[in-house]
Amino acid sequence: MVKKPVPLPSTRDRGLTAESLVRQALVRKGYQYIESNFYWKGGEIDLVFLDRLGVLVFVEVRSAAVASPWLRYTITSGKQRRLVNTAHRYRLAREWAVLRPFRFDLAWVEAERVEHWKNVLLT
Repeated sequence: MVKKPVPLPSTRDRGLTAESLVRQALVRKGYQYIESNFYWKGGEIDLVFLDRLGVLVFVEVRSAAVASPWLRYTITSGKQRRLVNTAHRYRLAREWAVLRPFRFDLAWVEAERVEHWKNVLLT
């Protein structure tokens, strides 16, 4: 008897799972969840939060099917530029966010373990 192969989760499903894990982890740290997946002209902000001080936090989430020490370094300069442009558009689109201080964080998920770096410097 031939067993049917178990389908692997799609990249999109894996990404949604990673975003959910990061959202739960940051809420446990006291962050206030605002929204997910803000799109604008080729750019996307994965997660948006307010931290305990009221700083607007844009979180880029990365995940991989298998653990990789290089995962945290996969954000290219082009991706960084799109993140910055999309974050500025987000602030303009959300009247309450225009004057708030903001920062960019990076979170990655490897084998359901969440790592979170605050205030990642984008070039």
